[in-house]
Amino acid sequence: MAVYLIDLQFCNLTIINNLNFMKRLLLLVIVLFVVKTVLSQAMLGKVEYQRNQQPATIIELPFSVETLEGAIKDHLISKGSKPAQSKGFTLYKNVQLALSDASSSDLYFKIEPKSRKEKQKSVIYMMVAKPNENVATRSGEDVYGMQQAQSFLNDIEPIIETYSLNLQIKEQEEIIKRAETKHTSLVNDFKDLEKRKKSLEEKLQENIIEQEKQKVEVEKQKELLQSLNFKKKPI
Repeated sequence: MAVYLIDLQFCNLTIINNLNFMKRLLLLVIVLFVVKTVLSQAMLGKVEYQRNQQPATIIELPFSVETLEGAIKDHLISKGSKPAQSKGFTLYKNVQLALSDASSSDLYFKIEPKSRKEKQKSVIYMMVAKPNENVATRSGEDVYGMQQAQSFLNDIEPIIETYSLNLQIKEQEEIIKRAETKHTSLVNDFKDLEKRKKSLEEKLQENIIEQEKQKVEVEKQKELLQSLNFKKKPI
């Protein structure tokens, strides 16, 4: 009976420990989710444009500058806007950010790596302007389009993830293509080497036969020389 009670207590302790572990694991998952959500939320801030600080919407995302620029470019081209350069920013003109928008806007983007060591994390600065508006003449408190910009940046991560995944798929396809090309080259080299090997083996065999023939010829000529020497008369 005593042994049974000890086993029962041990089982209860094991169950309690497992429950505690699961609670801690669930808490960790929730914390990580909250941290990721907070980090990926767009915020209002400032960005330098033509030596003046202008209101901008800012978001930090776990992608390289090249990936973000490519994803945004593809997305906005699909909306009918082509990129242009404007004072260190990429400008997309006449973009309807939301279906509910009565008019289009000009979008200014500046994307920079978070730091020299964290090149796979980048910060997006986004300004929204009225069509053909000169942003440089704005007051430093003009927050036109910031709400739409926040919604745009908060919703863009799945688009970027899809773009990044497509890049990875394309890169992997290229890796496979290069690997297959190298394999084909090695197979062809092997076939050529086999042909050369066969040719060399045939030549080796011919050489052995010729050696035997030549050996016989040498012996024959030696015998002839010997017979000639026997015919010599002493002087």
